Amino acid sequence: MGPLPRHDPRLRVFAHRFMTENAQRYGLAMVICGVLWWPLDPLLYEGDQLLAMTLCRFAIFAVFALFTAVRPVRELMARRPLIMATLWMGLAMFAAGLALGQGARTLEDGWAHYFMAGTFGSAVAVIELPRRVLLTLALAASGPVGFMIAQPSALSSPALPGLIAYSLAGVVLAVFAGHALTTRLIEHHAQERALERQGAELARLAGDLEVLAEEQTHELRRRAHDLLTQQEAERTRLALELHDGLGQQIATLGYALAYLQRLPPESRERGDVISECADLITAAHRTLAEVLDRLEPEVVAYGLEAALRDLVRPSTLPICPRLTTTLPPVPLPAELSLVAFRVVQEALSNALEHARASEITIDVALLGGRLELAIADDGIGLAPDAETRGGFGLDGIRSRVARLWGEVRWLPRKPHGTLVRASLPLTPPVKGP
Repeated sequence: MGPLPRHDPRLRVFAHRFMTENAQRYGLAMVICGVLWWPLDPLLYEGDQLLAMTLCRFAIFAVFALFTAVRPVRELMARRPLIMATLWMGLAMFAAGLALGQGARTLEDGWAHYFMAGTFGSAVAVIELPRRVLLTLALAASGPVGFMIAQPSALSSPALPGLIAYSLAGVVLAVFAGHALTTRLIEHHAQERALERQGAELARLAGDLEVLAEEQTHELRRRAHDLLTQQEAERTRLALELHDGLGQQIATLGYALAYLQRLPPESRERGDVISECADLITAAHRTLAEVLDRLEPEVVAYGLEAALRDLVRPSTLPICPRLTTTLPPVPLPAELSLVAFRVVQEALSNALEHARASEITIDVALLGGRLELAIADDGIGLAPDAETRGGFGLDGIRSRVARLWGEVRWLPRKPHGTLVRASLPLTPPVKGP
């Protein structure tokens, strides 16, 4: 493990809190152990030895009380946890070693194992490896240094090399244990932060999906309402066409036939009335064909190109639009052809009725698996909010195109006029499960 990541201040706060809390727990554990073992001292020691053990325990209690009961020391512990925790544990072991040395004990009595408790206190420090080694060495030396100050003759003891070896072994174990613990803590902290970020991202995505679902629901409701409105408008228009056109023609034909029945067989008017009835029948047939064409234009039966050329024939329009097509010889899907025809029909109707255009160009081509339509005119153009405001015609075209996963836009032309662009995929995209 290298240095702690400095770009994550939360990890620093976490490390400080962990060292502070565990230093307090470690000190409390030493006090509890001291209290629990204290009743055994009179059974194991006597005289100076008993006094040394009592002083050792009081020294540990005093250091613990200093670092937990004195408020300035606690505040300093919170601000400088590494320095204060090291000082706490080192001072406790130094005081214990000093007390043991005052009890006239010798290294030959096997006191080295008491100093190991302070050595492992470095395991609670969340620090990088080089500083951990230095901290552990300092804690390992604090107890023996206190003992040597109280009993300098121990420096010449034959047990000194064993104490040094024992302490170094403790240092190695404490360093490895602390390093492993710190590595796991940092990994755990990183996992928690990653989970927090993922949770926040999921919450954001959930919010976005909720907003999107609400928008889509609103859009679907609006389209459903528009579709019903268009259907009602189309029914009304169809009813008017049938009533005013075909209905009147049939009524007139009925009057003519009734009049024909009243004429005598030898009357010269019979021929004129019969001729008029034939004309009425022809007109009614033409009206019916126009109504049927509105319901299902020739694009379904004869293909898109033939239907478009019939739509722009000079005999039916006040101006002659220029039609350019690049379509394959094979027929296109019926629904695709019908939607493309309606787009051109609506754009042409708007250009003639509303834009007062004098020139119209229509380009239809199959490019890269998409049917591309472009209808341009030199009229007065659309209002700035025409596309967003829509209408029966525009909304109907937009709904038809969207149903085939296509796109349609109404764009202004310079210096004046309108350009309608539509793009329809030849094959609708396949949605995953």
